[in-house]
Amino acid sequence: MMDSMSDLDVGRLRGLFRTYIARGDASVPLPILVKTVRTDLRKGHYSQGDVRAALEDGRTTGVDGFKQWKSYSDRERRFQALREAASGILDGPSA
Repeated sequence: MMDSMSDLDVGRLRGLFRTYIARGDASVPLPILVKTVRTDLRKGHYSQGDVRAALEDGRTTGVDGFKQWKSYSDRERRFQALREAASGILDGPSA
């Protein structure tokens, strides 16, 4: 059962990243997203590798597939902000 809960948590994380990339702070404010990820990492809901994989998933599904869209530059900018915020979590000291 633990694997299925972990899979659920990782799926939620991917969904949060995709939503932020697509809609920005209006749907998922970045500071709250960062706090959620930091807390969930501390609680062991997913690993740093899961966060990295969710970032890659966000890039491929939320940015790369939208190069012809008018919103591409906004998506790219939000992904960069998300990646920078996540690197602070992944490379920084544990809270």
